Amino acid sequence: DPGPAAADDLARLAELYERKGDSQRAYEYHSKNLRRLDADGGSHPEVVNALRFLAQHAVAAGLPAEAEGALVLLGVAVLLVHLRQKVGDKSFQN
Repeated sequence: DPGPAAADDLARLAELYERKGDSQRAYEYHSKNLRRLDADGGSHPEVVNALRFLAQHAVAAGLPAEAEGALVLLGVAVLLVHLRQKVGDKSFQN
C-alpha cells in the first residue's frame, strides 16, 4: 500500500499546479489527494493544506456552499491536528 507516499506525490503535483497558476489542475489534484487520504483514514498532515486550497478555490470560483463545506472540514482537521499533537500521536505530524 503506497499510502503516505501516494499522498505526498499528489500533494506535490497539486502544489506545482498552484505555483504555475493552474488552479483548476491544482483543485483536481488536491481533491484526488483528499479522496486518497480519506481512504487511508485521513491521518496525514496534507489534509489541512488540501482543504485550505479547496476552500480558497471555491471562494474564487463563486461556490459559497463548497467553500463553507471545505472550511468546516478544515476547522475539524485543524482541531484534530492539535489534539493529536497534545496526546503525542505521531501519525499526524510531519
